[in-house]
Amino acid sequence: MNRRRVVITLVFLLLIPVYWIGMHAPGVGIYHDDGIYIVTAKALAEGKGYRIISLPGEMIQTKYPVLFPALLAIVWKIFPRFPENAIFLKMVPLIGTFFWVCLLHLFFKEKNRNANSSTGIILITLASPWVLFFSITVLSETIFAFFCTGALIFLHRLQDKPGNKEGLTLFFASFFAAAAFLTRTAGLPLIVAGTLSLGLRRKYRSSVKFTLISAGIVLPWILWQILFHGGNSGTYAYYSSSSYRNWNLLAHYSLEQKSIVLASNFLWLLISPMRLLALGYVNLYFDYLLSIAITGFFIIGFRSDLRKGVKSIHLFLILYYGMLLVWLWPPVRFLIPIFPFWLYFTYIGFTEILGSVSIKNRTLAIINRGFILILCLILGIGLYSSSLQTLYNQKASVVYIGEKTDDNWMEFRSLLDWVSENTPNDAVMLGMIDPAIYLYTGRKAVRGFVANPYLLWYSDNSEESLGNISDLLRYLLEQKVNYVIRTPGKVFKESPIFNLLLEKFISRYKGTVHLVKKGADPEYQIYRVDQEKLQQVQFKK
Repeated sequence: MNRRRVVITLVFLLLIPVYWIGMHAPGVGIYHDDGIYIVTAKALAEGKGYRIISLPGEMIQTKYPVLFPALLAIVWKIFPRFPENAIFLKMVPLIGTFFWVCLLHLFFKEKNRNANSSTGIILITLASPWVLFFSITVLSETIFAFFCTGALIFLHRLQDKPGNKEGLTLFFASFFAAAAFLTRTAGLPLIVAGTLSLGLRRKYRSSVKFTLISAGIVLPWILWQILFHGGNSGTYAYYSSSSYRNWNLLAHYSLEQKSIVLASNFLWLLISPMRLLALGYVNLYFDYLLSIAITGFFIIGFRSDLRKGVKSIHLFLILYYGMLLVWLWPPVRFLIPIFPFWLYFTYIGFTEILGSVSIKNRTLAIINRGFILILCLILGIGLYSSSLQTLYNQKASVVYIGEKTDDNWMEFRSLLDWVSENTPNDAVMLGMIDPAIYLYTGRKAVRGFVANPYLLWYSDNSEESLGNISDLLRYLLEQKVNYVIRTPGKVFKESPIFNLLLEKFISRYKGTVHLVKKGADPEYQIYRVDQEKLQQVQFKK
């Protein structure tokens, strides 16, 4: 075995305990979205339809496509006891990561035929704390990435060498693209990119067939959304597809607001390497400069590859980045599926810059290895930090630069155990991660706000993004809430805002809510809501 294989094997072996720690962390439903996925999977497995059965009204799900919950439902059907089945549910995104990197190896092998760069990109991808987090949390990113990569492989084959099996290649390209859309609606740029790339190669029939097959596969989901999205208002608006209207610039917002969002998202994308590569431990200004330099390498590499001919990967990345620019949310999370492609073009740009300088081959090799070594050390520190957080908090953690702590799962679980033992089965709860409350207690639960994404992320008035105490009063009455679960929510920007809103509510409407449980950490609390007194307050208003 040569030295290169020894190093690769060693890195893979070092990653095993990191992933093992994350897989065995007991906390599930910690990110809210993962809780929604699990709840809808439970509903499918139990024959209750595609519904969010954790909500008091058990509304029909129209926000998140059905494919990922359907995969989880298969697991739930086989292992129906929760939370004992949590590790099996986590296996779905982890297996997705495995097949994703297999397809990445195939993609880079067909595109570049450079085994060293392909293996390096895959190792860096697996070593990113963000990829680790989404691989061992019940979220759809890695499954989405798998389908996107598969679609790009078959689209490239259609463009370059369709061969005798063009029809089969076309079908698989359409199937993978449609499956990506049915995992996350962010797969739409992939379908558009495939259609355009085939058209630009004058493969008009293939372009039309690709579009029709993909559209035919996703059409039932679109019709489902159209049929059931209406009538969702108040707190339920967050859970439905109608929320998309407030989360993109194309719907409304003033010209000034649009400019602020575009500029902010552009800057976030510019410094995204600081997050994805777990920078932030040396010097913040140095890390920003390094992030911008790495992004510069990406742009140079992308432009260089684009000159060789426009392909689906180029159009997909352009359209995907465009989508992130107009979406009202920090874009770093959504970069995970395209992270390996970003690394690939960054590598091309880096080698092109070095190649343009008169440096001896040996010196060039030393620079390359030194850069990789530094990157490995930084990623190692990030993985070490996230693993320590996971062990301490008993739930999967990711490195949040500038914030080294997370909520403690055992503190939250103690509140859930109290709810199970001391509240009626038909009690309605309100809390930040309401699906987890339902999964662990069986009590219906809901969030207490509908956030304004612009105020939350792009303005100086984020404290107003969750509404006011009158809005909270209305939500408590509408959903007939009996208990409010308060947690620090250190990784949610909404949590401290909601907690402050709750404090103002308690101060304003004295006697309407009563503290009934306080955790060992006093920031973990449960309040009982007096619905009769709330109605009296509402009547007086």
